Amino acid sequence: MEGELEAEVVVEVEVEVEVEAEAEGMGRPGQRRHRRARRDGGVAAVELALVLPLVLLLVLGMIDYGWYFFVDLAATNAAREGARVATTWPGACPNSDAIAAGAAAVSASMDRIGLAGKTQVSASCGAAPGGTDPQFRFDVRVDFPRLTGFPLVPMPSSGGGFPGDHVVARASASMRGVQ
Repeated sequence: MEGELEAEVVVEVEVEVEVEAEAEGMGRPGQRRHRRARRDGGVAAVELALVLPLVLLLVLGMIDYGWYFFVDLAATNAAREGARVATTWPGACPNSDAIAAGAAAVSASMDRIGLAGKTQVSASCGAAPGGTDPQFRFDVRVDFPRLTGFPLVPMPSSGGGFPGDHVVARASASMRGVQ
C-alpha cells in the first residue's frame, strides 16, 4: 500500500507542472522552439538576400580576373614567341619573311587557347640601337569575351571602368636579330 501512494504522488506532480506551463502561455517546450525557428528563418532569408549579391560579385570577379590574367599571359608569351621566331631569320631590315614567320608563330600560340581569331598582330623591323643588327618588335592585341558574361566587374584593361562583355589584353616583345 505504501508503494501505491508514492506512484499517485508522482503522477499528480507531473500533471500540475504541465497545467501550470500551459497557463503561463509556454505550452510544450517543443512548440516554443518551433515558433522561434520560424521567426529566425525570415532573418536568415534577409541575410542571404543581403550577402548573396556580394558573394556572387566576388566569385564571378575571380573567374573573370583569372581568365583575363590567363589570356594576358598567353598574349605576352605569343608576342615573345613571334619575336624569337623572327630573330632566327637572317637578314637586314626590311625582312618580310621573318615578320611573316613571327606573325604565324603568334597565331599558332593564340590558337592553342582558341583565341587566334580574336588576335591582332602588328610587327616591325628596325635597326637595333648602337648597331646594324635588326630588331623585331611584335605587338599583340586580344579582344576577347568575358568568361562569365557578367559586366559589373571592372577589368584592368578598361582603366577600371565597365567595358561590357569584351576585354582587351595587350602585350609586346622586342628582340634583336642577326644579320
